[in-house]
Amino acid sequence: MTDLRANRYRTAWAGDLRAGDVGGDVRVSGWVHRRRDHGGLIFIDLRDRSGIVQLVFHPETSSDAFAAAERLRSEHVVSAAGTVTAREPQNVNKERPTGEVEVIADRLEILSRSKVPPFQIDAEEEIALETRLKYRYLDLRREVMRKNLVHRSRFINSMRRAFERSDFVEVETPILTRATPEGARD
Repeated sequence: MTDLRANRYRTAWAGDLRAGDVGGDVRVSGWVHRRRDHGGLIFIDLRDRSGIVQLVFHPETSSDAFAAAERLRSEHVVSAAGTVTAREPQNVNKERPTGEVEVIADRLEILSRSKVPPFQIDAEEEIALETRLKYRYLDLRREVMRKNLVHRSRFINSMRRAFERSDFVEVETPILTRATPEGARD
């Protein structure tokens, strides 16, 4: 992942946490990918552009964070802080790069609530093109679309760097035109 500029919402990318981070305090932000309530514990799979990490909420660790986690639903945007801990060997998720760790959350801030999405972001089945285009902002959260965006960005950036090394000057032609009175071309 790229270098992180720490801010009030995150000190680490969710998908970058590994066993070497165990014991550290982190703050992660992203979308609620899945929520599982096991009575006395709530598990949240938190997704950001780097991947997914599991958050664990204990009522005795922080009753306020636990109460807030009870209200979370899919695609809510949250920022959570806690300690990175190693999962028990029998609970390691080998399917996920972050599967050896979880974050025991003691603080939770709900940044934005979400309505029920018109389709599951992690859906394996084909989604109708009309639905994908109508809800483009949700479609771009899907993993296949995220990978496409990252690939395109890296390609364009490498192309620009190659042009810069050859002393090219990039000029966007729209800045060389005059606006029409109706604004039709703007």
